Formats: sequence, structure tokens, C-alpha cells
Amino acid sequence: MIERKVARTARVGIFAVAHATYWDQFEGLYENIMGYHADFVEQVKANGVDVVDFGMVDSSEQGYAVAEAIAAAKVDLEALCRALGIGRVRVVDPYDLAQCDAAIKEELAADEPSVIISRRPCALLKYVKHNKPIIADSDKCVGCKACMKIGCPAISIVNGKAKIDNTLCTGCGVCAQLCKLDALKAAKEV
Repeated sequence: MIERKVARTARVGIFAVAHATYWDQFEGLYENIMGYHADFVEQVKANGVDVVDFGMVDSSEQGYAVAEAIAAAKVDLEALCRALGIGRVRVVDPYDLAQCDAAIKEELAADEPSVIISRRPCALLKYVKHNKPIIADSDKCVGCKACMKIGCPAISIVNGKAKIDNTLCTGCGVCAQLCKLDALKAAKEV
């Protein structure tokens, strides 16, 4: 084996999560959580991992800011999991339902701890490019409402049939994967 001149080190980002509403209600809560957070950061660092500490995230605004900071810092979530002793780490695309289903079944059957990471940029971020909206074929739709199970705001039932609001649909295709009758299709497939 060739020895490296510069050792490779995993780089991970760590942040604590809570809700700011509780700070005034429970004296010392913030300090306690941050104490646990600091202990966790030190445990990860003790495993030879380069840690970028993003502190406390206690609002949705901070959540968005930290998400962007994590992307900019090029942290490695998989490496963090492995540094904590998790041998089974998988990354799935949450828009690929078959892949997610298979990963969940396999990891639940495993005899050791595992982590499944769903990785895809949030559809609400401005820089994310969307596919064309899904098209609902009312002739094929039987009104089974399988597409409604995902809770997508772009899908509604009108006159017993699925209807897609083009102004809300990001074209992710998850609803089309759920439709066994092919009543929902990507615009390019129609």
C-alpha cells in the first residue's frame, strides 16, 4: 500500500436542533442541549474527524442557512455515520420510491445498526431546476386516490379524478410512481 503524504480526513458538519419557543419556558434548557452538543462534537473529533460545528438550529430560517453552509463546507454525512461506528450507511434518492422501499426493507432486516440518508436538494430552493409538471389523464384515472397518499399540495381530486395544479407541481414524479394505471405521466412521456 502506498502511504499518503497528507492523511485523508473525513469532514462532517454537526448542529443541534431544538425549538426556540422553549428557551424561555425551561430555564437552562438551551445550555443543557448545547452541553450535550459540545460533548458529541468532541466524541466525533476524537475519532480523527474534521468537524465543522454549526451550533444551534432553532428556527426554520436557521435551518435553511445551515443547509446552505453545510453544502458550502463540503461535509461528509456518510463519514460522520461511519465515525460513530455505523457500518451500514446507504444513500437513496427520496424521489425513487422503489429504491427507498428496498433500502428500508434491507436495513430493517440487518442485524446491525444502519443509516439511510435521503439525498436530494429541497424542491423549494430557488436554484433547484424542476421538471415539467406531471399531467393527469382523466380517462385512465379511476379515482383510487393512491396519488393522494404522499400529501403533495399539487394533487387534488376533482369530480372523482386526480387533478394536478401546474403552478404547484415540481415534476418530481413520485405521484406517477404510485399510480398503477399510468394515469399520471411526466409531460415528456405524454
